[in-house]
Amino acid sequence: MKGSISSTLATLWTLILLLATSATVYAEDPTPVANVVRVKGAATAILNGGQNGETSRELKRRSPIYEGDIIRTTDLAALTLRFKDQSLVDLSANTVFVVQSYQFAEGEEQGSAALQLLEGSLRNITGKIGKANPDEYEVKTPSASIGIRGTHFEVTVPTVMETFAAIYEGVIEVNRLNGLPDQVLRLSSAEGVGFAAIGPGKPPLPMAVAPTAFAGPIPPSLLALPLFGDDEEPEEPAPEPEPEPAPEPVSRFQDLYDMYQANQFKQLYTTASGMVSEWEGDPEFDFLFAVGAVETGHYDQAIFALERIVMVAPDHYRAHLELGRAYFFTQDLDKSEYHFNLVLATVPPEPVRLNVQKFLAAIKKQRAQQIMQLTSLFRMGVGHDTNINSGTQESQLDDNFWGITEVSDSSKPLTDQYAQFNASFGLAKPLSKRAGFQANIHGSTRLHSTYSEYNLDTLGVSIQSQKTDEDGLFGVGTGYQYVRFAQEHLQQSLSLNIQWQHDLPKPFRLLTQYQFIYVDQFDTELLDNFSDTVSAGVAINQGNLQHRAMTSWSQATYPSLDSAHQENTGYGLNWTTQWQISPKWLQMFSATYKHTDYLAEDPVFGTFVDGEAEGVKRTNDNTQLSATTQYLWTDKVRFTWTVSNTQNTSNINVYNHDRLLLEIGTTMNF
Repeated sequence: MKGSISSTLATLWTLILLLATSATVYAEDPTPVANVVRVKGAATAILNGGQNGETSRELKRRSPIYEGDIIRTTDLAALTLRFKDQSLVDLSANTVFVVQSYQFAEGEEQGSAALQLLEGSLRNITGKIGKANPDEYEVKTPSASIGIRGTHFEVTVPTVMETFAAIYEGVIEVNRLNGLPDQVLRLSSAEGVGFAAIGPGKPPLPMAVAPTAFAGPIPPSLLALPLFGDDEEPEEPAPEPEPEPAPEPVSRFQDLYDMYQANQFKQLYTTASGMVSEWEGDPEFDFLFAVGAVETGHYDQAIFALERIVMVAPDHYRAHLELGRAYFFTQDLDKSEYHFNLVLATVPPEPVRLNVQKFLAAIKKQRAQQIMQLTSLFRMGVGHDTNINSGTQESQLDDNFWGITEVSDSSKPLTDQYAQFNASFGLAKPLSKRAGFQANIHGSTRLHSTYSEYNLDTLGVSIQSQKTDEDGLFGVGTGYQYVRFAQEHLQQSLSLNIQWQHDLPKPFRLLTQYQFIYVDQFDTELLDNFSDTVSAGVAINQGNLQHRAMTSWSQATYPSLDSAHQENTGYGLNWTTQWQISPKWLQMFSATYKHTDYLAEDPVFGTFVDGEAEGVKRTNDNTQLSATTQYLWTDKVRFTWTVSNTQNTSNINVYNHDRLLLEIGTTMNF
């Protein structure tokens, strides 16, 4: 008797719905709002309930779905729909589902969706509408109304008078259909997987365990696949990661499995990308495609494929494992933690448990870093400088208008020992998951043991804002610096820095930077100047070995007419290599070359020809080589040894000089 009543009520509810949806007038060629991405067994759809003469359509892969469609699945059938806002709806067997209304424009974040589940079960992963405009995304059943505040939930209608709901990720608000506002039940995944039962004449009832009519996740066995080494922090996939056991090969995807087993992830991703339109929605294909996408840094594509898998196969915990990694690398730490905890709940093999716990520890560490942080650094060192005044080794001067032939003592190299002290205090504040700003105050003092008139002090402040995305970063910064020389005010400067970086095919990254500096000389306006520098190059990341190659162009302008001979243009080249020999030892090498052309004749150096002065336009070629060895004693203390050599060659010999610098120092972070 009860079954007969339920069947009759279900039929009445369907008739009421058909009458409601038939009031909508559709164009002759309605616009699809969704497509079928997976179908198993028999499923049909009929527009507007057939009230306008439409006939039932058999649903196949890539079949369009329209606003007003009533969709039915038969015994042992299953169907997955992808809507225009990228939401996913998975329908189980013996389900009746209605797209009552759906509005979403491509390129916009907002829209609305009203969906109805009359019989059976659905799983839903919300898309752009649910994220940007959750108040306009609603699912109704004959007995319940469900407001969406989450991204992954399930609804089951075993009878027309009963509804069960579960939240796996995010929040849903459940109430009886036309129930009172104060009867709303809020289920949150932050408190674990939550369940609710909605029956006739009663407020929604929370449940601690899944009802019998509700499948829910089933913990299965888990493959023991390492995520990273026992002594490493989580890091993005290396170009050639360690081999992983492949799933059982399937003939139609044999080529993809072969690439998977051979760790040819770039080829796997490229090949699978060309098969997406034909095979997306097939769990076996989605998993192989997702692995290739994760390993090549295409995390958003991997996430979408993996979410399809866990929707139709919630017990596919290898997919949960990969989802945890993909969300971690996109800095969606909440979702990453959620999927990793699902894996841990199955009591996985020890290697998997340890690796997942390392990810969770890294998530905890990153969350701590997402609050405002204060940092400080203090460095002290001693060194030997063979040419503190950039003096020339020449004994005779080139021809000049003053007739001077001997190099003065003050222009010859001065050798001295020194002590160097540096301190900085910083503040970092994240503004979002991928954006933040930093402020820094820094100062330095160099004290010479013999020639105190060459002592140098600096004090500066800098502010920088930076935003990262999947492909690179963009940053803007500004700074001020004050310089005192021999206890006298020397100069102050203002700077503007703009940088943009973009990922190229691994292991390369494009680097670009623009810098503007204004220098104000305290004692004279003759040396006030503006300079612009544009730099571009590539960074090469090969794990423990990292390289950077840069080229630059610069110009300097002096407003004073008496300083026109100082104006110049130049270009430069730089190569830097950093080698992480071991966790404690780091070696750095750098080579820099800069050529400078001065635009006006030098006012001192030149000759008289027929009584007329002919000056010389100065050119400079500067080369610097340096090597630094660093030893990390503790997390907060490191020692450094540096040797550098600078050579400057000019067509005016007074500017020729060589310089050798040796320094040992200690840096402490707080």
